[in-house]
Amino acid sequence: MRIFIPRAGGRRRILLAVATVFVVVFSGCLTKPSPALPPEPIKMAPGRDTPGQVEAIWIMNTGIGRAPGHIMTGTDGSGTVRIPFLCALIKWGSHFVLVDTGLNHHFGFDPTAYWGGSKLFAGRMSYEVRSMLPGQDVVAQITTLGLTPDDIDKIILTNVHFDHTGELQVFGKTPILMGRGEIDYMLNAPKARGVRKEDVPLAQVREVDFRRTEPYLTFPGHFDLYGDGSIILLPAPGRTPGSMAVLVRTRTTEYLLVGEAAQRMENIAAADPIGETENEALAENTLERLRQLRRAQPDLPIVTTHDPRYLAVDAKTPFLVTGDRLFPE
Repeated sequence: MRIFIPRAGGRRRILLAVATVFVVVFSGCLTKPSPALPPEPIKMAPGRDTPGQVEAIWIMNTGIGRAPGHIMTGTDGSGTVRIPFLCALIKWGSHFVLVDTGLNHHFGFDPTAYWGGSKLFAGRMSYEVRSMLPGQDVVAQITTLGLTPDDIDKIILTNVHFDHTGELQVFGKTPILMGRGEIDYMLNAPKARGVRKEDVPLAQVREVDFRRTEPYLTFPGHFDLYGDGSIILLPAPGRTPGSMAVLVRTRTTEYLLVGEAAQRMENIAAADPIGETENEALAENTLERLRQLRRAQPDLPIVTTHDPRYLAVDAKTPFLVTGDRLFPE
């Protein structure tokens, strides 16, 4: 049996190669990026001090489902959470504005016509739609108020996930407002991210660009929908690139509709992160802005799209928010 013994030159090459690998690995450890520095303190910008002109806000529950824990919170995600799929209707003078459109009506009739499968939306950001009754969709609910899709002046999308865009196709003439970056996200995101671009009529979409706007409260920009401080759009990115929140001001009260910037109030009150975001750093920054606003204005009513406190809303009747009556009893 012949045993191969490298010559001296071969040994030097082997040692040199081992040393090179060691240096590369060790230097890689030394140059590992350090944790990001804490963000700069969020400054409180002035808001409006004149009364808003919104006359009424209705919350509509378009269905009930279950969401995995990893979506609702940043923990290990064990178990599921029972949630509603909400949207809102705002009355400003003779104008009506929808904030999101909830689930598509096919969930109440033939879900396979919408998903081509089952009521389970598969993917890492999955929701399971357990129930949606015929007549629970947003169009049926605004009909109970004497309205038709043609009566809706504008639609504000807090994000482009399927449970927000479900009924957009019904509103064939209504401008749809979404945050900057949301169109690109929608066109390129796989269906497993909860996006159905078939729902969105692109010809009606207008993107809101906050980059050259003034700060408002704890947010870095804002867009005044009607120019009188009654309905203020606010950048709330993270869950999706163009996520928005909506500050609604009546003559006596302010309400903040945050979409999915917070999945539930615990995300704000208990500094509990949300899971499954498109940009974790942006999502946490938005949450911190909400927390600081909450500390500055502890009585500000905040509504999240999946707030379990709205599970009690009648399945086919819009819930009128008035003063302190923010949630159904």
